[in-house]
Amino acid sequence: MLMALLYTEADRIVAAAPACDQFSHGKDFWLEYHQAELSAEDIFETAFVFVADPNLQSRLLRIGIDDSVDSISLTREIATLYAPKRTAGKAA
Repeated sequence: MLMALLYTEADRIVAAAPACDQFSHGKDFWLEYHQAELSAEDIFETAFVFVADPNLQSRLLRIGIDDSVDSISLTREIATLYAPKRTAGKAA
């Protein structure tokens, strides 16, 4: 599943949703899909990642809904699994 992940400035995932055409939702994308109260004063970044593991998909989609989901450790897990591989002197 291609997922949209919403990150804070501190590189923490605060919301996740199945990726779709954001243009039709504009600035309300996350409010429409996550029902989150996001402050206009905060800075967020969206990353698009293909997540194949159904268990990981489920945990990501429960961020902000299920208090048992630890978004900090989940962020670390995503970074470990999907971090870009870099090789010195070569393009990614």
